[in-house]
Amino acid sequence: MAVHYGPTHLATVAGEQGPMMLFTLAGDSFTRIGQVLFVTSLLAAGLAFHNAVNRIIFTLGRDHVLPEPLGWTGRRGGAPWVASLTQTTLGLLVITTYAVSGTDPVVHLFFWLGTTGGLGVLLLITTTSLAITTHHLRTHTPRQAILPAIATLILGVMSWLAVTGFPTLLGVPNTAIVGWLLPGGYLALAFVGVVLAVRLRGRHPDAYATLGTTPTTTSPVGAR
Repeated sequence: MAVHYGPTHLATVAGEQGPMMLFTLAGDSFTRIGQVLFVTSLLAAGLAFHNAVNRIIFTLGRDHVLPEPLGWTGRRGGAPWVASLTQTTLGLLVITTYAVSGTDPVVHLFFWLGTTGGLGVLLLITTTSLAITTHHLRTHTPRQAILPAIATLILGVMSWLAVTGFPTLLGVPNTAIVGWLLPGGYLALAFVGVVLAVRLRGRHPDAYATLGTTPTTTSPVGAR
């Protein structure tokens, strides 16, 4: 792209054409093909994301962490329809809010929230590595904690760089509140999660002890 547009014009063209900058290099026909492939890839990614989140919501509802109806499944195929419908409704509300407010959906919905979601995945992986390390230390298997500890250290550094440089990732000034508000939301969610976990362990220790232990392949739970 630098050769085609020229190094001095690269930033200007990128600002004008956005995602289409790459596609226009190949001509009109390939541009249309690129647009179709781009949209279908977004649909595939959205479906995969929906299924993954749907599974998490269903599992938490089944284990009584979230409201029990979220763990209900259909009578025919056993699909977690309540969790799926709930997620779809929330997504529709967010999209409608952006549409009504006139906010740019590409920048403020797709790019900002997509980047925030990527940060969330990184933080989850880091937390998981830390949990694995802690588990091995508690069960007196320190040799098996070496690699998870190394992974935790590396991921921790990556998470720190991502959080401190998050305004840069969003393309906003370091003083912009959105650059700190979005990653700060994960801290608030983590606090709420810890409070709910402590509450569940105190009030329903049996349910707390069996979290995540329910078989993944079962007959429909509360099929409706």
